[in-house]
Amino acid sequence: MSSHVDNLALNVQLALTSVDALDAERARAKTLEESHVTLASSTAALEEAHSTRERERVKKEAAWEQQLEALRGEVASHAEKLSLNVQLALDSVEALEEQRGRVKTLEDAHAALASSKAALEGE
Repeated sequence: MSSHVDNLALNVQLALTSVDALDAERARAKTLEESHVTLASSTAALEEAHSTRERERVKKEAAWEQQLEALRGEVASHAEKLSLNVQLALDSVEALEEQRGRVKTLEDAHAALASSKAALEGE
């Protein structure tokens, strides 16, 4: 009978050890599940943050593109005005050169008249 009691005591001890091991395994499983939930939540938050940053980047890029296009328009407008001003300056230079030619002709004619007058007065 003593060996039955010993066997029974060993079986009870083994069952208690198994229950403790099972409880420890359940605790580990629960910890793993909680870690998994935390990891999934963190992953979702990171994906949302990445998505938000990507949307902001696309918006900024579109704004930069608009600003660049506006600047291109301004540069084109200034270039056109500059081209007109250069053409006006060239036309003015050409007109001044023509006027200089006329002034020179008038000066030459005046000198010729003065010379003729002096010649006439000398006679």
